[in-house]
Amino acid sequence: MQALVITAYQNKTTLKRNLELFSKRFECFVHIDKKSPINTPEFLEELNSLERVTAISEYKINWGSYLHMMAILRLLQMALKKPEIDRIHIISGEDFPVKSYEEFHQFFEVEHPKENFIELTDIRNMPTVQRRYTKFHFQHIFNRKSKNKLIIFIDKAIRQMQYHLPFERKTRFDYKGLVWSSLSREGAERVLEYVTPKRIEVLKYTEAAEEFMVQNALMGSELEKTVVTDNLRFADWNQCLTGPKVLSIKDYEKIKKSACFFARKIHDKEDEPEAKALYDKVFLEFTNFVQ
Repeated sequence: MQALVITAYQNKTTLKRNLELFSKRFECFVHIDKKSPINTPEFLEELNSLERVTAISEYKINWGSYLHMMAILRLLQMALKKPEIDRIHIISGEDFPVKSYEEFHQFFEVEHPKENFIELTDIRNMPTVQRRYTKFHFQHIFNRKSKNKLIIFIDKAIRQMQYHLPFERKTRFDYKGLVWSSLSREGAERVLEYVTPKRIEVLKYTEAAEEFMVQNALMGSELEKTVVTDNLRFADWNQCLTGPKVLSIKDYEKIKKSACFFARKIHDKEDEPEAKALYDKVFLEFTNFVQ
């Protein structure tokens, strides 16, 4: 059985519609950002009433905060309590599967049952990236997406002050990568073993902590030989600094020609007609795949 671990914070109607579809073939574990307007007891009850869907809301997640990592870890723990689950895909609420379930089964359960598909960058000679963990970041306190200019100023001032001081935290990470990945059961278990309470205290002050947990858990462990440096996600980062662009119907052929199993970002918004056209097309395709 394959599972989807999903962190979400917006698009209530689309999220429920997607889960109604995904849960026909996947076991789904969802965390709703606690500070999101879609986080209501009624909505969580709606999601939990769906077969093969478990929805929780435990953390208020600022952009880049370690609490995103904590939400993912909580969902991994829940997924691994079910012994029938042998493959876990970590995705966002804006990701969508773009292969048939038969292809998912053949690729992940028959051809590559032990491999872990992740994005991986060696950062041992990248001092700018190393600042993300050698200095203290307080994104769980200061929301860098806040509209309050004072909060933005304080957060930036704290970082800039540290950049001009000679001290560094003793923390060292050799690798990073986006958290969106497809893990074997053993890979997910290794991640939970790696992120100990002591390591959480380190990652708490790391910028985008979730981008360090999977890669460093697997590399250097007995599972390193199972790592495939392709996370099988289609995304377009051209001219984007903080996230990939919203995909449109113009990207459809590129998505289908790729070897990717998920595409992001997929939006279902009436005011973005080309994006909605892509969403409608991939939704219909996956509906046909699971019938």
